[in-house]
Amino acid sequence: MKYETVKEAAERLGVTARTVQKWAAAGKIPGAMKVGRDWQIPVQKEEGAKKCTGRKHIPMPLLNSVFPLGQCTRYIEKMEDEDERNIAWAEYYYFSGQAEKAAEAVELYLNSPDDALRYSAAWIYAFSNLTCDKTALTKYAIGIIKKDLQEQAGEEGLPVQRAIRVFIYTAATVLLHLTMGDVELLEGYLKYLPGGLKMFGGYVLAHKAYLEKNYERTLAIADMTLALSDAVYPIPTTYIYNMEAMAMMNLMRVEEAKKYFMKAWEYARQDQLIEVFAEHHGLLQGMVEVCLKEKEPESFQKITDIVYKFSAGWRKVHKIAEHREIADNLSTTEFTVAMLYNRKWTIKEIAHHMQVSERTVKKHLDVIYDKLNIHSRQELEQYMLR
Repeated sequence: MKYETVKEAAERLGVTARTVQKWAAAGKIPGAMKVGRDWQIPVQKEEGAKKCTGRKHIPMPLLNSVFPLGQCTRYIEKMEDEDERNIAWAEYYYFSGQAEKAAEAVELYLNSPDDALRYSAAWIYAFSNLTCDKTALTKYAIGIIKKDLQEQAGEEGLPVQRAIRVFIYTAATVLLHLTMGDVELLEGYLKYLPGGLKMFGGYVLAHKAYLEKNYERTLAIADMTLALSDAVYPIPTTYIYNMEAMAMMNLMRVEEAKKYFMKAWEYARQDQLIEVFAEHHGLLQGMVEVCLKEKEPESFQKITDIVYKFSAGWRKVHKIAEHREIADNLSTTEFTVAMLYNRKWTIKEIAHHMQVSERTVKKHLDVIYDKLNIHSRQELEQYMLR
């Protein structure tokens, strides 16, 4: 067997030498052996791995699972395939707001010869490091998928393989509100995806329509996705109901938005899969505060803590890619008030929705204007989510 140094392995895998040492010490690298104070790492035989004819792995296995509510971790523990179980744990860590653990859990798979494992790892690594405010690693992970898409464009292969690449890349770019570039449309590949990914793909398309400000189409795609799904997949279902709540808020159908939000919460609550509410906090325009602050104070605080972390990384990536500033010095409540005011809500309407006095809303607006150094609603628009 051929061996390499920790430094060589780190360069090949795109991680730090310390990470490789940690993996070796934890027994995560089969065949690694310690010689004196240094680790010797077996060189992975890429070609042999690619020719392996074993069972195919499923991308994002937890996202693609129908598990009983409240029993997510038990479900993961019973997964037979070790690699899929490891990826599923990483998914659980991410969707439950444990970004650091999620990123660490998938590092070993970023250079896997197995497409499903590599792309799952890249997606989780990208979004986890966004929350960890390590945006360089977010861009690195997205680049893994984009590189494969570009290099394998036009090559013959199973449609499902191409579908997975397009799905993962589209999901990452749309959810970050980035420009897609010259990539095939996800719509043409949904039929090749397994049930849970197909359902999440419907959410991605609904989100895309939302960004185009076509809120009726957003609702139509979401409703159709729910109606045509072959089963109820808890995580995709939570995302879709969140999307419907967002669309309803932009149509100023607040009571309907609350109903959709609470449906999403019921699917997420028992397993505390709360990341989705932090990701969409600003676009939910007060739903988190109105529905959870008093009734679920502990969960509300956890979500709020994640919002600050996720938003900081998200804004950095978005600022570089789209060349514009997004408000990063507002509290979660101030940002919500700013979003509503920017979307032409009156002070009275905001006060009623947020369940505060009009005077309180005016105070928030004074603070917002002062922090952003602006003087009008028109100037506010440039700092808001679109």
